[in-house]
Formats: sequence, C-alpha cells, structure tokens
Amino acid sequence: MLQELVASFTRMLIAYTVSLFVAYSLGYIAARDRRMESIIMPVVDVLQSVPILTFFPIALVFLINTLPAPFGAEIAVIFLIVTSMVWNLIFAVYESFISTPKNLVAIASMFRMGKLTKLITLYLPNSLKNVVSNSMVSWANGWYFLIATEIITLGSKSYKLFGIGSLMMENALKGNYIVVFMGVFAVTFVVFLMNILVWKPLLSLISLFFGSKKEKTIYNYILSRLPLIGNPVPYFRKLVKLFYTNIAAFDYFLTRHHIIDISVKLFKLTTLFVVFAIVIGSIYASIWAFSHLSSQASLIPLAFIKSALRILIAFSISLLWTVPAAYFIAKTKVLDAIIAPLFEVFAAIPVTALFPVVALLVLEMSGNLELGTLIFLMTGMQWYIFFNAYGSLKSISAYAEELKRLYSLKEHDYVYRVVFPAMMPAIIIGSISAIGGGWNAIIVSEYLNTGQGVLSVEGLGSLMSSALYQTGDISLLILTSLAVAITIPLINITLWRPLMKRFASERWKM
Repeated sequence: MLQELVASFTRMLIAYTVSLFVAYSLGYIAARDRRMESIIMPVVDVLQSVPILTFFPIALVFLINTLPAPFGAEIAVIFLIVTSMVWNLIFAVYESFISTPKNLVAIASMFRMGKLTKLITLYLPNSLKNVVSNSMVSWANGWYFLIATEIITLGSKSYKLFGIGSLMMENALKGNYIVVFMGVFAVTFVVFLMNILVWKPLLSLISLFFGSKKEKTIYNYILSRLPLIGNPVPYFRKLVKLFYTNIAAFDYFLTRHHIIDISVKLFKLTTLFVVFAIVIGSIYASIWAFSHLSSQASLIPLAFIKSALRILIAFSISLLWTVPAAYFIAKTKVLDAIIAPLFEVFAAIPVTALFPVVALLVLEMSGNLELGTLIFLMTGMQWYIFFNAYGSLKSISAYAEELKRLYSLKEHDYVYRVVFPAMMPAIIIGSISAIGGGWNAIIVSEYLNTGQGVLSVEGLGSLMSSALYQTGDISLLILTSLAVAITIPLINITLWRPLMKRFASERWKM
C-alpha cells in the first residue's frame, strides 16, 4: 500500500504545482485587464461547473490514445486531478488581487513601480493567506476525486493506473472494506501530515511576516524561537531592502527591453488561443451531440431539475452551518485550537471510497438513497464555504478590531459593519466553488456500483455515470454537461459576480 500511496502523492504534487501556476497566471491577468477578465472568468465559471466525468473523453482521445504508454495515462490522470483543484485556486487569486487595497495600488503607481515589482511586493503578499487557505481545500478535493481519476472508464474501455485510488476502488467493488478503510486512513494521515508540516507553518509564517495580528498558536510559538524568525524584523528589513533593490533593477531591465510586455502579450495570446479552442471544441461537440441525439436525451430536463434541487438543499444546509461555525471557531481560541484542525482532517477524508459502505447503511435504515445522496453532496460542498469564511475571519486586521474598541461597537454592530462585509468576498468565492463542487460530487452521489449491482437515484449525475460507465454514450454525456455548463455561469454572472464586485469594493468600509 505504501508504494501505491507514494505514486498517488506524486501525481497530486505535480497536479497542485500545475494548478498553482495556472491560477496565478490567469488570476493576475483577469484581475488586471478588464477585457481579459470578461473572457477568462466566464470560461472558468463554465469549466469549474462542468462535472469531472466530462473530461474523461478528452483524457482518452487526446492524451491516452495520442501519447506513448505509460506517459499518456499518467498525464491524463494529472490533467483530471488538475480539473478538480485549479478552479478554486483561480478564484482565490482573483479575489485577492481585486480586493488589494486601492490606496496601496495608488502608492505603488505613484512611486512608478514596475509590473513585476508590483506583483511580487504588493499583489503576491496580499494573496498568500487566501491561496494557502484554499490550497488546503484544493488538496483535499484532489484526494476526493483521486479514486474517480485513477480508473478511467468509457463504455467498454478502461484504463487503470497504479495508485491508492485505484486500489481502494477495486477493493470497494469486491466488498473488501478492510483494505478500503486502510487506504482511507493512509490518505487521511498523509493529508494530516501536510496540514501540520506544510499548510499550518506556512499560514503562521505569513502571519509573522505579513500579518498585522499575531496569533498565539503552537506554530507561531515554535517559529518565534527559531533563529532569524524569532525576531524577524531586522533580518526581514535587510532582506526586503536587498530583494527590492535587485527586483527593481531587474524589473527596470525587463521593462526597458519590453520583455515583460512581450511575455504578457504572448501569455494573453496563448490564453485567448486556448479559450478559442475550448469554445470551438465545445460548439463542435454540441453540434455533434445534437446530430447524434441520444435516445435518453428527453430525460435530461427532469434529471437536471432533480439534481439542481438536491444541490440547492445541500448548499443551503452547508451555508447555514458553516458560516456561523467559522465565526465562532475563529473567535474562540479553544475551538480554534481543537475544532479547526479536526475539520481540516475531515475535509481530507476521501469519502468517495466510503460511499458504498455509508450508502448501503443509509439504504438499509431509510429505505432509499436520497439521504445518502444529500450527505455525500454536502461533503463535496461544505468545506469550500467553511474554509473560505474561516480564512477571511482569521485575516481580519488588528486595525478593524481596534475600531471596534475605539467606537465601542456592540457585537451585533461589529458583525454587521465589519465582520460580515469582510467575510462576504470569501463566502461568495466559497459558494461559487461549492456549487461547482456540488455538480462534481453529484456524479458519485447519485450512482453507486456496489460490485453486485448498481444503486442510483434519478438525476443528472446518474445519467452521466451510466452514459460513461455502462453505455459509452458520448452524446448523452455532452448534453448533460452542456445543461450544467449553460446554467451555472448564468447564475454566476447574474448573482455572484455583482455581489463580488459590490462587497470587494466595500470590504473595509464602515
């Protein structure tokens, strides 16, 4: 099992690195260029709402079948894992960049800082807290869908890769739940180690070097007693001076020779080409799907409505408990020290491997699969909202709390005037990602292969799963994905985007 775990961890690490590069590149361009924003963000809205199963034919046709083995299959799986990680990070970078304080941007412009200097000294530090917080969610989400990606199936064709995900899925179908639980424990342990050895120390370092409010955590206690970090200010000032002098000179060199402008233009052209290819490919696929209309196409409208209602119920329940929980946990030191790390572990548990066990138990107790479907939908949605809300609360500056004391604000006034506006951009980002996560989770929530047979509830997820795993009906798969890809961006454009613009600009207004 150790070798399988190492293989899967390596894929996850590569996928996360690729996701981080894509997120910063697209997030920066979208935040700094209105025209590119109007192109990139709607496409990201569409792609983050498209269920991961839709990308399986792409992985099969363009990667597995065209690249030599085993590289084609490996790149295909990494590509699929990236599609489950990257959207949350793009929104995190974008939200951080557009909410960068305007006065700091004005000061940077006044001092004629170059684009690279602004990026590294202004936008990047402002994004670190959000990106690291969302990286924890994206990392957990990658493990969540690892089981679905290490075994790629389309009708009669199936490709299995060596890894912990395929090992758990095979044993789940065989009913060997001891191996499944061992795999779940191994993955959970790895994510737990990542939290305590990577993510938490990173957040503490960000708090020490960039935060105005120093949290009393075990990580900060340890870091404060390390050489160079315990009293970082003198060393940090020297480092910043040295770094800024060099980066400013390097920035001037790049600007003078138009290297930055050319690089940005080339990246924009590449992005436009990719977007153009996606749009043309989607149009072609849609025309093909309608010209080869599936016999089950008439089932899509009702299936979509049922799945949308399940997602709405799961989202409402998730929103109702995660936002208050995030507030009270962030506010209470004891809960923050105990509950927050536990939630991070819970979010990382690959519940897709446990779905057969839990679903059969729920089915035996309630007589139908609806309750199990809602529970599993929530596991794919709730942590996006919680960790975004929690991260925004932890980043509320000491200045805001000082205003509370200075103006003797009552708790409800403080929540309404300071906390709520500060949380809203993060809650909106979490909600967008949660809805997208819900449409991805629907594929494992509405359709269950127990090894002895298939259990399902009527909905878009079960239609897609049967089209992919049983019949290989590409037309039905495209049409169901198209229904989601059209509806979700419309909601984002008409609801979430106006809310984001409003609260991002009014975040720290009293």
